Amino acid sequence: MTGSRRVLIVVAVLFAGLFGLPWGGIVPEATAQIAVTAADPPTGEQGTLNLSVKITGKGFKNGAKAEFYKTKTTDPAGVNVKSTQFVSSTQLVVLVDIADAAALAMFDIQVANTDGRTGKGTELFSVVVKGPVSLDVPLYVEFADYVGASEIPAGWYGDGDRYASDAGKRYVIAEIRYHDSQDYGPVGAFNFEVAAPSGRTVLFDFSRPVVVEPRPAWCPEACPDQPSQAPPNFAADPIKLVTLFDTPQFSPPNYDFFSPTWCDAVWSAAGLCPNDFTLTVETTSRTVYRLRYSPNLWRSLALPNTIPYGVMGVAYDAASDTWKLSPLQAWNIAGVTRTEVCPVLVERKEVVKGRSTYVSLGCYDIPFEITLTKR
Repeated sequence: MTGSRRVLIVVAVLFAGLFGLPWGGIVPEATAQIAVTAADPPTGEQGTLNLSVKITGKGFKNGAKAEFYKTKTTDPAGVNVKSTQFVSSTQLVVLVDIADAAALAMFDIQVANTDGRTGKGTELFSVVVKGPVSLDVPLYVEFADYVGASEIPAGWYGDGDRYASDAGKRYVIAEIRYHDSQDYGPVGAFNFEVAAPSGRTVLFDFSRPVVVEPRPAWCPEACPDQPSQAPPNFAADPIKLVTLFDTPQFSPPNYDFFSPTWCDAVWSAAGLCPNDFTLTVETTSRTVYRLRYSPNLWRSLALPNTIPYGVMGVAYDAASDTWKLSPLQAWNIAGVTRTEVCPVLVERKEVVKGRSTYVSLGCYDIPFEITLTKR
């Protein structure tokens, strides 16, 4: 989850020398291409005026103009470029105003020279919530014991020995508070913790291990070898704290799902929107485990250089003002529907000489369904 809320992909395409150019391979100035590779700073807060942004790249000329567009659109979405200053063929400085209602999104930067040539860098800039922000939203969180239309027993479920409800279905209902912090940079993240002095808890079922092929055709992030170590034994070492840590803007379009525009135009046919998160569990012995749901789908949706986490699906019901969280098992990646090969990667935290590492305990099928309701 974050050091800030999301980062970037840079693509630069150069054509020199492809067709056996004359003149000793020197490209005439008239055919030089424009590459836009970075923005500094890479983020700006809503409601910011006269923000100076340095744009770096190649092929810029005096008189070049820059524009910011919401990624994959031609919509400035509240980011207005007031002026473009030419510094060199590799650097421009632009002055931008970011509207109070600017889209919380990633932005492409397009540069056009006076000769009509253009170049674009994708997802180089993001608009974030004006901070510091501290938003406490009282919520009820309900962990279902059975999930889906077929009533599959949940693998992440309520403590049935203590809590029972109608029809024999068991739930844990606790109150949590959403907090949007700025501890990790200009964007921050939010987390909520499930713990109560009354002894309410949740449990996990590790009885459904998933054997991953040694070399699957599609596995960009997490296809571990079969582990020699057993999964956590929470009966012997009980759970003390469960934390669901979410960084909405790590990988677009995962905006803060308490915001009206948190999932713009990417809903699946099932009414789900991808939202990245990680789940950690601390036991009474202070052992920490991490559960990464659909890590390969997450890697394909996430931006480069982000810390490995996982992704879930979120469905919002405006009538009841509730959010339902569940695993995201498949998603369309670059026109191909990909099915997650490792539903949940379970890891144990180890600290060696002051450095934290995570040891893989294997892949498991641990379905869940969590409902968040505003009070």
